[in-house]
Amino acid sequence: SPSTDYDVPFYITKEMVMDVDLYRNFVKNCVYRFRRSRYYKQYKAYLIGLGLDHSQILGNIDDTMADIEMHHAILTIFDITLMITEHLLNTVGRATSFDVIQLLIEEHHQNNIPIAMLDKTSHEMVHSDMDNFLPPNMIFGMWPKLLYKYRYGISMEVAKKILMYISRYYKDYPPMSVQLRSEIMTFAHYNEFGAPYNESMAIEAKYTEV
Repeated sequence: SPSTDYDVPFYITKEMVMDVDLYRNFVKNCVYRFRRSRYYKQYKAYLIGLGLDHSQILGNIDDTMADIEMHHAILTIFDITLMITEHLLNTVGRATSFDVIQLLIEEHHQNNIPIAMLDKTSHEMVHSDMDNFLPPNMIFGMWPKLLYKYRYGISMEVAKKILMYISRYYKDYPPMSVQLRSEIMTFAHYNEFGAPYNESMAIEAKYTEV
């Protein structure tokens, strides 16, 4: 656009991600376009049609009383978009914004994204403290499947969030077992350092003591 003083690329490669600002703009552009897509509104309507029409925090508030918004729980939509992009870069070597947006649509369609329906006030409250995780019974979506599917895009930051969540709620969510914790760190460590997880005891200790 002639009104901007920087370019927003639609195509990115592993070499290009060395420019952190360019990479951040690429991911933010994907998030922006996805949120404003027709599908985003359709998916919200689909969830409400399933009966998810109440705030998960204020259960007496439904969509006839206030706006009910989709909250990407555990991982933000930026985290998920970055993970998908990283997976493409680490497996294919390149990514376009069209590819990333289409994959975001597909993963929402397959209900692999962790979503909680919240009223606007509760949504703002949760975003004010991103460590204030919602319990598993408030979250819709088969998010462990998402992690396995895009395992080559899991960063240390994403792994840390997942481990914090599992540590807090593993008793209430049997699938979040020791095996999942280990596998998340294995892929994060491999993606970060290109080496097996057990080669760095310092990293292991830092991220398993959450």
